[in-house]
Amino acid sequence: MKELNTVGRYEVSNEIKAFIAENFIGYFADENETAKTINTFYNDDKYLIDTHTAVAMNCAEKYVSAFNDDKKMVVASTASAYKFAADVYKSIANKDASADTEA
Repeated sequence: MKELNTVGRYEVSNEIKAFIAENFIGYFADENETAKTINTFYNDDKYLIDTHTAVAMNCAEKYVSAFNDDKKMVVASTASAYKFAADVYKSIANKDASADTEA
């Protein structure tokens, strides 16, 4: 951590890098994928999700697809779809709201 403070970065050993590669995986969803996921859940499942949950669900689906993993998965969400009302509205209605309150 001292190196991070003085140099602005640090490196871990090859052993730690190997451990991370064996035990962790990461995914991301861009804005279009996020909007599509919100739309799909709303239309197919009649379930309204927020932008953060949409990213998590999109990434969960990518993981399942990549590894053909059929284990049960829990995706915990802490945000409300109403916190990001304009973005969620645009995802399901395919048009902009003039304000969050309108959405």
